[in-house]
Amino acid sequence: MAASRSTCGTVMLVAGTCFTILTLIFVAISFATDYWISYTVKRDNLSNLVKNAEATNGRYTFSRNRGLFRECYPNASDAFLSAQSADVSDGECFKVDLDIPDATADSLTNHYISRIHLLRSCIAFIAVGLFLILVTFIVGLIPLSCSRRSKWAFTAGFLAFLVAFFVAGGMAFFHGAEYLEKRKITDSIDGDKIMFYQSWADDIKINTDSDYDWSYALGWVGVGCAIITAIFYVIAGFYVGDERYEDREYLDKSSSRGRGQDYAMGNGYDNRAFPPQMMDRPYPGAYPYPGQGYPVPPPPMAYPQGPYVQDLDNGRQLQPMPYWSWS
Repeated sequence: MAASRSTCGTVMLVAGTCFTILTLIFVAISFATDYWISYTVKRDNLSNLVKNAEATNGRYTFSRNRGLFRECYPNASDAFLSAQSADVSDGECFKVDLDIPDATADSLTNHYISRIHLLRSCIAFIAVGLFLILVTFIVGLIPLSCSRRSKWAFTAGFLAFLVAFFVAGGMAFFHGAEYLEKRKITDSIDGDKIMFYQSWADDIKINTDSDYDWSYALGWVGVGCAIITAIFYVIAGFYVGDERYEDREYLDKSSSRGRGQDYAMGNGYDNRAFPPQMMDRPYPGAYPYPGQGYPVPPPPMAYPQGPYVQDLDNGRQLQPMPYWSWS
């Protein structure tokens, strides 16, 4: 039974470690890639007035995909990218501006400033979640390799729950920022290059589709893996704790039974070390012990009747003599 619990505890710890690695991979990829939201603009359906007026100016008139740090335009025209070459990185991407310009701070609405704070909080929460994943991995290795104690498994499970909380909190902040972009913000940034949904022309609103992409999905997969990791570690903590409880219970029983009872039950000595003729002989003392399976010493030898005289000069014992007295 103890071996079975030990095996189950080890399996749970290994599973928790594997899911910790998966959580780290999914959350890190989600955090670093640029496919949280994809915008598909059907430019063929736009009016010529919109195309000509905003083809080299408004970014929102082109299909794009956006992450936490960058917004990329893989299908944008060369004229559009050349006109904004000063802000372009990697040939087709623009940095997501998370700074509040001092010169225009008075003209920005509270909704726009709140959006920036929400995006910053999103990045901060996911970054903390990534750090906690590393700590969870290290703590989870301790009961697996160094100190097999339940407190380490429970600590790893608690940290994994914190990972799920922080990453899910970051996703919630992202949703809050997206809600403000679509429903509340009417600001225009850098002329008309960056405009939000409420300020778009009706033609662009109708012909633009937005959807969550695979980077966003990986973030939620990471949250799920973190929860599974926590469950595995908590279960492992119970198994490891039961192992220690069974060991302690065995030791307590052994100490309460005492050494004499162990010997009487044949557990104190290895009986094979004694000759067979000594195994079934009754104990010759006043309080006999069970003879079966218990090593019994031979009866005492019959010594001749004294007195005994020792030759101190020659260092030898003299033969016994009949009892006599000096008187």
